[in-house]
Amino acid sequence: MGIGTMISVMFPYSMAFLVFWTLLLFVWMMLGVDLGPGSSFFYNN
Repeated sequence: MGIGTMISVMFPYSMAFLVFWTLLLFVWMMLGVDLGPGSSFFYNN
């Protein structure tokens, strides 16, 4: 399998993961859930 074939096979999966994780992050932000213990999405001065 060449590099071009591998890229053409994996590209749809990569785009699906990008869309899914981006949507998941937006849903997470809308719910107001922290990213981890003691952390938030925004930097507070």
